[in-house]
Amino acid sequence: MNFQKFLEETQCPKELVQQDQEKIVIDLNMNANGTLNETLFGAFASITKWLLKTTMDLDLDKWAIPVAFRGSNSQIKSFKKAFRGERKYIRAAKRFGLDDPRTYKNKFGLQRSIKRFEQTTGLKWPIE
Repeated sequence: MNFQKFLEETQCPKELVQQDQEKIVIDLNMNANGTLNETLFGAFASITKWLLKTTMDLDLDKWAIPVAFRGSNSQIKSFKKAFRGERKYIRAAKRFGLDDPRTYKNKFGLQRSIKRFEQTTGLKWPIE
């Protein structure tokens, strides 16, 4: 993936970019350390949505992305779980429809994961 194209697509602010490594670092602890602002949260939301959109049919463990998440172990785990829950829910909704019990099961699992993410980071989950 072209890093500059990624920056344009996600409209990432320059303060998140680490030029020497060509990657973006999202600090999940930005609320607790007082660096959270509308621009940073918007970038977090945009990047998360972009990652979700572009990875729907990919194995996340085998895909290299120019984004790193920084935070405590529990914050990183809760982000991963909520992100994977989003993917799982979207896939179930596409495959089985919104009224299927399997989709509801994924939705409730996602809601638990989102609640855990919000508790551990103090950030609102960026995907509605």
